Amino acid sequence: MGWGLSKRRLGSVPLFRFLAEAGLAVLIAFLCFVLLLLGVMHRFPEMNLAGLWPGSADRPLSAERDETASTEAVFAKLTTAENEVRRKSSAEIIWSKAYQGLSLSERDAVQTLENSRAIITFNAGKRITLEGNSLVVLKGREEGFIKKETRPFVEIVSGTLHGNLDATRAKGEKLEVVTPTATVELQPGGKDRSHARFRVDVRPDKSSNVTVYQGSAKVQAQGVSVEVGENQVTHIGLTTPPSAPQALPDPVLLVAPDDGKLYVRNDTLQEVVLTWASQEASETYHVQVSDSPGFLSTLVDETRSETALPITGLEAGVYFWRVAALDKHGVEAEWSLVRSLEVVHPGFGITFPEDNQVIAAETIWVEGEATPTEAVYLNGIRIMVNERGHFKGQLSLTLGTNLIVAEAVNPVGASRFQTRTVVREP
Repeated sequence: MGWGLSKRRLGSVPLFRFLAEAGLAVLIAFLCFVLLLLGVMHRFPEMNLAGLWPGSADRPLSAERDETASTEAVFAKLTTAENEVRRKSSAEIIWSKAYQGLSLSERDAVQTLENSRAIITFNAGKRITLEGNSLVVLKGREEGFIKKETRPFVEIVSGTLHGNLDATRAKGEKLEVVTPTATVELQPGGKDRSHARFRVDVRPDKSSNVTVYQGSAKVQAQGVSVEVGENQVTHIGLTTPPSAPQALPDPVLLVAPDDGKLYVRNDTLQEVVLTWASQEASETYHVQVSDSPGFLSTLVDETRSETALPITGLEAGVYFWRVAALDKHGVEAEWSLVRSLEVVHPGFGITFPEDNQVIAAETIWVEGEATPTEAVYLNGIRIMVNERGHFKGQLSLTLGTNLIVAEAVNPVGASRFQTRTVVREP
């Protein structure tokens, strides 16, 4: 009996070892599969692997991208999209309309069509502006030995790119831009070395200009490297290295109208004329007019050889304008100081009091609007009109019903009237 029990125990040892080794092999195979899958997803993030799991094969790609964007760190944001702006992800073959606030992923392409503009904002203060007919691809480069971080950079294929780098939140932060023929590394400058502003133009023949307004840039092409300082530009040909940096034209001096000039829209005001001083080194000028102080949208955006620009049909509101000089190679200098102007469209009429208003006081203040060139009378008493077309006068009231007559007489003697009835109670 004892011998038989001992024999059964000894016979179970090979079976236990077999089961243990088989389980270990399965575990190792599963871990290898997971590591392989993670490697493939890291190397090809655009690959759609949703079909490996049951129930996910019929989910649309757009839904997967939306879920990914909500759970992963956003690579960049499309903070402004004017007119025709399009986006194409690396996982798609067609372009789709891009809208303001859209989250952008690594390797997404953004394109602006004619008369369009887009502003893309990265974290750490990086911001780029695409002018019309431009195409860029957003990319990232891993850095760090222990803690891996992705540093974004921009590949511009064609068009014009304006860059703004704010390193106040990340000291020493840089921004890299890659053109078809060169690599550009922007570094902040200024007194606190926290900001950089630049422009990169890629022409149809793939040559490019790199212009620095603030900060500095290291430009490399054809085995040659140059340092471009503030208010300098370098040119890179298709097969030639960067040229020696050249100074930009001076900023344009604006002449008229004065900053904050007020215009009253009436029959005599047909246009507003913007003028600026000419520059010997400049052949053309880039003029922008906007209703936004940051020029996020433009009402006028054109290049002209004259030093004046007449504008007609301005509606009531505040407008901002600026001018930049271009040299004979088409390189754009720093913008001028921004000036503002205001246009008002005063009508004619009493704004206070309302008709049939009841009042207990002996006097009443009557307010209204008229053209500043008109003479205004309240019940025959001359009232002054300010530069914005506003008038205000005080009238005495009798008990009962009072009639208020406002009359405006223009310089040629034509009149217009409006009346109000006010009831004074004891």
